[in-house]
Amino acid sequence: MYIRHFQRQAILSVLTFFCICTSVWGEEKTVVYLNSYHAGYDWSDKEFDAFKIQLSDQDVNIHAFYMNTKYIKNPADIVTIVKNALSFIDKHQPDVLVAADDNASKYIIQPHFANAEIPVVFLGLNLDATTYGYPYKNSTGMVELEGLINLIKVIRQYTHFKNVTMFFTPSTTSMKKYHHYKNKIPGFDAVVVKNFNEFKDKVTALQSRGELVALDTLNGLDDFNALRIQDFLAEQNGQAVISVSNSSQNLAHFGYIKVPDEHGIWAGETVQKILSGIKVSDIPSTINSHYQVFINKTFAMRCNVTIPDVFYKLPFIHINE
Repeated sequence: MYIRHFQRQAILSVLTFFCICTSVWGEEKTVVYLNSYHAGYDWSDKEFDAFKIQLSDQDVNIHAFYMNTKYIKNPADIVTIVKNALSFIDKHQPDVLVAADDNASKYIIQPHFANAEIPVVFLGLNLDATTYGYPYKNSTGMVELEGLINLIKVIRQYTHFKNVTMFFTPSTTSMKKYHHYKNKIPGFDAVVVKNFNEFKDKVTALQSRGELVALDTLNGLDDFNALRIQDFLAEQNGQAVISVSNSSQNLAHFGYIKVPDEHGIWAGETVQKILSGIKVSDIPSTINSHYQVFINKTFAMRCNVTIPDVFYKLPFIHINE
């Protein structure tokens, strides 16, 4: 009888120990992923896909909130988005907050979670994290740097183009880049356009000057329509267009773009580290390092633009026939 009682007690002790260990070590974790944009936006989709793949074998619930700030710009509407995002975060009580691209940090992290207890991982944040108050004691992230300066150096060295005019839109990210670049590069003009007609008029005026046109992300135009822009550029016989924006690569003849997967993979790895017990303050922020040359060969032929030979010789090249 005593032996049976001892066995029962031993089994109960093992089960209790197992349950405690399960609750401590095997507890399901929760991540809220704040996406500055919308589902279907290529750049942020690829970031998020890479992030999810990185965590696919982990016991982690990922809850995504789409802020849709490429299209929602009215201040009153932004206030509503922020309110909804905060309610979403409160509902899911995440172990880690992830802020993808600039507006998630601008509208959510900086005013509401700076130096809070919850760890914050940012990604795809353009040029300079200090714009949004980083670093905080509870944050780390990957800053997104473009290859514009290197691209212009190559173009000036190996082609006849010396002056570049780059087009920006009034969006948060685009204006941030506009102020960063406008006085940084010699022989570089920066223009902000709000709609297609403004863009069309400015590009038409440049034709007689023989300048190279560079595009930032044009999705911030009030009436953005990629096909209409392509048709217009095809009419500008011989006007070469470059881009360092992943979102504008189909509107340009060639360029040098970032790899969004790099941001998602890094953010996923960082979340893994935090959930394993590493302090977010012990994980240094970093910058992206992966780039890819692209050539839109068919579109260039349609526009009567000749791609400089040097671009076919560069590494990590992707040619769209």
